[in-house]
Amino acid sequence: MKYLKCGCFILVYVLVLYCLAFRYCNKQQVIINPSLASNPWYMVDTKSPAFDAACSGLTCEVYLSSAIVEPDKYTQLIRLIETAPAKSTINLHLSGTGGYIDPAINLYNAIALSKAEINTTIDGPVYSAHAYIAMLGKHVTIAPGVLFMFHLPAVLSPITKENELPSEICKLSIGAHDRGQDSYKKCMDGNAAWSIVSDKLLKERVYPYLTKPEVSRMKQGYDIYINGDEMKQRLLKHK
Repeated sequence: MKYLKCGCFILVYVLVLYCLAFRYCNKQQVIINPSLASNPWYMVDTKSPAFDAACSGLTCEVYLSSAIVEPDKYTQLIRLIETAPAKSTINLHLSGTGGYIDPAINLYNAIALSKAEINTTIDGPVYSAHAYIAMLGKHVTIAPGVLFMFHLPAVLSPITKENELPSEICKLSIGAHDRGQDSYKKCMDGNAAWSIVSDKLLKERVYPYLTKPEVSRMKQGYDIYINGDEMKQRLLKHK
């Protein structure tokens, strides 16, 4: 009986250790293919709340369907893209309502530096920042029933000669001061600088697929909707 109790205690102890080890390893597992553990390109946190990733061989499937949030949530994705070796492929799967413009610009810059082939697959409707990212792929695959919505980033003012409205963000700073200076003016100065940065992405990856009236309306602050079938035709036309 004494040995039986001792044996049971050891068995329970081993099971507890196994469970704890399993939970720890499962939580820390960041590499899909253990054989590539020595390759820093593969060190992607697949548990990120901002995106999902699954890699095998020289191909990575990345899913961006949550709201596009702060840039620091995409540090590992940027690293994956920038350090991907030649002949590798990264497929970005997209659907979502947009979010921050900063990560879209970061991805745009990372893709420009990457040795990998970066493709995008549009699995569902894409709005705002998701729509920007959708246009970054070398090959863009569009599922049936998809909708694109483009508009200016919220931080930017739709400024034209006829329309000099403050952005929604800058309106919040009217009457306030920062470091002894008018916060509203500082916000608008920042918007002017941001417009140069974002305009590069828009001119290279978005405006070529819009009509001149659509670009004009977008610059005035309107939302531009394009169905998936129409976007397919426009992409084919510009190949």
